[in-house]
Amino acid sequence: MLGREQFVGKYRRKNRGSRVVLYAGGIALFICICLCIAVFLYLKREYRMVACREFSDQHVSAGEELGRQVLGLANDMRGGVRDIGGMTESNLEKRIRYFANAVVKREAFSHVFYVSYDGKYYADDSALVPENSDTIHEACKVFEELDYYQDGVYVGMMLPLIDPDVRRIMIVTRVYRNDKVRGYAVGIVDTDRLFDSPLFDYQKSRGKCFVVDSMGKIMSQTAALSGSHGDSFKEGVLEQCRDSEENRNALSGIKYALTKGESGYIMVKTLEGLDMQINFSPVRGVPELSYLCAYTPGFQDEMFRPMLFWSVLACIFIMVLMIICMLMVWANAKRINMTVEKLAYEDPVTKGKNLSYFKEFALERIMNSPEKEYAIYRFDISNFRYINESYGHIRADHILESCIRNFTQIFTDEEICVRMNSDQFLALVINDATLEKRKNEFRAAVNADSRGRNIKYPIRFKTGIYFVKKNDHDIDTMIDHANVARKSVSRDTKDLEATYSEKIVDNMRKIDRIESLMHKALTELEFKVYLQPKWDIVNDRVCGAEALVRWCRPDGTIIPPDSFIPIFENNGFVEQLDFYMLESVCSILKDTIAKGGSVHPVSVNQSRLLLHSPDYVDNVANIIKEYDISPELIELEITETVFENGREDMIRIVKELKKLGVRVSMDDFGSGYSSLNMLKDVPFDVIKIDREFFAGAADNAEAGVILRKIVDMVNELGRQVVCEGVENAGQVELLKNMGCSCVQGYFYSKPIPAPEFIERYFRS
Repeated sequence: MLGREQFVGKYRRKNRGSRVVLYAGGIALFICICLCIAVFLYLKREYRMVACREFSDQHVSAGEELGRQVLGLANDMRGGVRDIGGMTESNLEKRIRYFANAVVKREAFSHVFYVSYDGKYYADDSALVPENSDTIHEACKVFEELDYYQDGVYVGMMLPLIDPDVRRIMIVTRVYRNDKVRGYAVGIVDTDRLFDSPLFDYQKSRGKCFVVDSMGKIMSQTAALSGSHGDSFKEGVLEQCRDSEENRNALSGIKYALTKGESGYIMVKTLEGLDMQINFSPVRGVPELSYLCAYTPGFQDEMFRPMLFWSVLACIFIMVLMIICMLMVWANAKRINMTVEKLAYEDPVTKGKNLSYFKEFALERIMNSPEKEYAIYRFDISNFRYINESYGHIRADHILESCIRNFTQIFTDEEICVRMNSDQFLALVINDATLEKRKNEFRAAVNADSRGRNIKYPIRFKTGIYFVKKNDHDIDTMIDHANVARKSVSRDTKDLEATYSEKIVDNMRKIDRIESLMHKALTELEFKVYLQPKWDIVNDRVCGAEALVRWCRPDGTIIPPDSFIPIFENNGFVEQLDFYMLESVCSILKDTIAKGGSVHPVSVNQSRLLLHSPDYVDNVANIIKEYDISPELIELEITETVFENGREDMIRIVKELKKLGVRVSMDDFGSGYSSLNMLKDVPFDVIKIDREFFAGAADNAEAGVILRKIVDMVNELGRQVVCEGVENAGQVELLKNMGCSCVQGYFYSKPIPAPEFIERYFRS
C-alpha cells in the first residue's frame, strides 16, 4: 500500500496529464477564438473596402453631373445674352426681361438681372430693385474686380444686390459693345434643385449630400447635419462627431485634397463611436465648388452584418462545446486534487496551504518563470501573544485565517501565502510596480477584519524580505534568508520591514551573541543601575534621580544601552529588564531608607512593549508592595510615542498607575505631534522636555517664547517641569528665568553607579 507521500507524488504525476489536456484545450480554444476574430475582422475590412469603392465611384459620377449642370446653366446664360450688346435701351430691357422670366419659370435660376455701367438695372419680375443708381454702380465695381475669371461661375456674397450677406452661386456673363464691357448679366442658381437628378438617388438613400464652396460654407444640401452649424460643413460634422485632433485633421485633409483637384473619402468617429464615411470631389469646371456626401454612421456594417452573424454563431457554438468538455475534465481533476491536498497540503488553522505546498509551488514558479522577479516574504504579527491573551485564541485564530483569505483575494494566482507556525507566515510575491499597493491593501484588509471582530489592537507585520536571484534554486535557503531579515527588524522601525543583506547577517551575528548572553547576564546581575540626579535649580540641591541601565561584563567592559536595548525590545526581553530595573530601584530605596538616608523620587523608564501587557499594573503594584516603600518614591517614565497605538488603553493604564500612588512622567515632550493633547488627556505628574526642544532657545527668540509658554502652561496645570540635557550655566539661568525649577544633565552630573550616587546625594 502506498504511503501518503508516495500517493501524493503519484497523484501529482497523473494530474499533470490532466493539466496538459486542459492546457491544450485552452490553447486550442484560444487559437479558435483568434481565428474567428481574424476572419471576422478580415471580412469586415473587405466589405468596407468594397462599400467604400462603390460609394466613391458613385460619388465621382454624381460630382461630374453637378459640374455638367452648373456649366450647362452657364452656357444657357451666355447663349441667352449673346446678342444684347448692340441693342438699344428699349430692346435691351425687353430682351433681358423676356430671357429672365423664361429661365426663372423653367426653375433653372431663382433670379436673373442685368446691370450696366450707366446705372441701368433690369431683372425678372420676382427680383428686388435697388433703391438708387449708386447701388448699381457699386455692384458694377464689385463685378469689375472679379479678375479671377472671364465669363463663368462665381461663388460669393451678393454685395450690394439681393441678400448681400448670403453667399450664392452666380452665373456672371459680361456684355460687350465694341469690345468694351457694357454691363453684366447675372443668374442666381436655384441650389435647391441641384440634387434633383436620379443620379443622386443612391447617395441620398444612404446619407446626406452637400455642395460646399471654397470657404467650407454649405451652398446646397439634401438634409442638415446639425442645428447650430447649418452653414459650415466642418463645424456641422464636428458637432455630431468627436471634436478630436484626429477628426479635425481628417476634415482639414479634405480641403487640402480639393485644392489639388483630387477626390477621395475619410472616416470620422461620431459621438456614439461609429464610423461615418465622408466622400468628396471637386465639381468639374467650377473650381470654387465641391461635392460632399456624409454617409449614415455604421451603414457599411449594416450591409454585411447578417452575413457575418451566422458565421460567428457557428464559431460560438463550437467554442461552447469545447469549454464544456474542458470544464468536465477540469472539474473531475479538481475534485480528486482537493481530496489529496487536504491530506498533504492544508493548514488546519487557516484552511489554506501549508509549508510543504509552499516549497513545491514557490520552487516551480521560480524555475518556470525566469522572466519574472520574485521575492520571499517571511512575516509575523507584532505582539500577537497579547492578542491571544487579551482576546482569546478563537478571535486570534480568526486573524490568522484573515491573513490567508485576504492575501488570496488581493494577490494573484501566481503568488502564495501560507502559515508556517503560530503567527508566522511565508509568502511568494511578484516584485513589480504594483507590489507596494497590494501590500497596503492587504494590511488594510486584515486590520478591517480585526476591527470587525472588536479587536482594538492594531495589526502590524514584522517582515523580512529576500529578493530571489536568477541562480537561486534552494528554497530552504531563501526562506532562511528572509527569516534572518525578519529577525533584524527593530520594533521602532516605522514599517517593520527589512531586506536581506550581508550587513544584516553581520548584525545578526552580533544580535545572536547578545541574545546568548542576556539571560545569564540578568541572572548574574551584570545589569547595573546607574543614577543621574535631577537638580532643583531654585534651591540648588538634588530633588530626584533617573535610573539608567548599564551592562557591565565580568571583564570590566561596559556595553552601552543603545547596543542592547533595541535588541531586547525586539525579542521581548526588555520586559524582564524593565521589571528588573524597577525591583533594583525599589531595593536601593528600601536599603537607603533603612540606613537612615534621605531619599528622593527615582524615575524608571518603561518600554512600550511592557505597557501592552495585560498584567502590567498588577506587576508594578506587587513589586512596590514587596519592597514596602512609598509609591510616591517611584516615578515611571513613559515616552509620548507609546500613545500612537492603542491610545485609549494607554490612558487607562496611566490612570490605574495613578491610583497606586506612583508618579507618572511624560518623557521626551515635544518630540511628537500630539504633545498638547497628551497634556489635556493624560494625568501626568511630570513633564520632561526633550533637549532638542530648548537647545536653540538661547539664540532663537521664537523658540524662547514657545518654551516659556510651555513651562508656564505646565506650571499652571499643577505639574512639574523637568528639562533634560542641560549642559551649561547659561541654559540653567535661561530655564530658571522661564520658571523651570528642575533640570537634568551633564552640567550637574553624568549617570553614575547607584552606590556612588547614594553616597553622594542620599546620605543624611
